Amino acid sequence: MAAELDAERKRHESTTAKLEATLTELATVRAKAEAERETHAEQRKRMAEETHRTAERLTRIHTERDEAQKKAGTAQAAAANLRGQIEALNGRMAKQEAEIKRLQAELDTTRARILELTTENGKANGQLEALRAQIAGQQELIKDFSTSRARGGKTDPIG
Repeated sequence: MAAELDAERKRHESTTAKLEATLTELATVRAKAEAERETHAEQRKRMAEETHRTAERLTRIHTERDEAQKKAGTAQAAAANLRGQIEALNGRMAKQEAEIKRLQAELDTTRARILELTTENGKANGQLEALRAQIAGQQELIKDFSTSRARGGKTDPIG
């Protein structure tokens, strides 16, 4: 019986050693599991913070995009308005250019007419001077005739 008791004690010591080794291993596994839970919780917290920052950044980007689209729309409307004004100005300029050409042609015609009239005036002045010379000559003849007649002379001024 002592041998049985001794064998039972050895089995019990062996079981106790295994149990202690298992408990030590269990404590190690629990410590690792707890460390991994803490690490995982910290990672989830960091991921949540990063997700929040990303969402804020995305919101800012969307706001900036919307503002840029509004500005682009305003700029496009202004550009369309300016294009319309330019087209209207081009139309007016074309009409004004046509009017300038018409007026230039009229001016050229007027200048030609002035030149023509100046030439005619020169001719008329020449004719007027010739007539004045004739009148002066005739007045001289009349004067001579009057003087001659007063003296009792010849009455025929020609000859």
